[in-house]
Amino acid sequence: MVGGFLRNQADIEDVAQDVFMKAYAAMPGFRTTAPFAPWIVQIAVRTTYDRLRQRGRNRSREVGWEDLPGTEQLAASQLATHGHTEEQAAARDLADRLLASLSPKDRMALILADGLGYSAAEVGKALGVSALAVRLRLHRARQKARQVAGQLVGGIPDDA
Repeated sequence: MVGGFLRNQADIEDVAQDVFMKAYAAMPGFRTTAPFAPWIVQIAVRTTYDRLRQRGRNRSREVGWEDLPGTEQLAASQLATHGHTEEQAAARDLADRLLASLSPKDRMALILADGLGYSAAEVGKALGVSALAVRLRLHRARQKARQVAGQLVGGIPDDA
């Protein structure tokens, strides 16, 4: 899950390790009657957000080659050398740019809800906000993504 928010493989591994260390340290306070998955997701989301905030990634609009995970570097190289459709690469680049244009919390909400299929209540629990706040955040994030897509691609109305 952390890989959906971070680009650099070293950051992903560091955050994953931090998540497990925090979860291990917090285990004595974990209620055994509570579901485990939402608890660990909440730790992962908050740890990832801390990393994004720490690195100042919320304002970056460009994705550098070194920021791409090894699998994406390989895929990009194969696209370049094997002549796969440019539309796939363009779509991936557009999605990356749209996500990069969002604040870390908006990006997380959008990935958790639309990418991973979490409900607004589950996203709210992970982000520490109400389900209503999540729905508002998602609405604004989608609006911003449409606006940025319109600027990048052209011809897409802002109020679509």
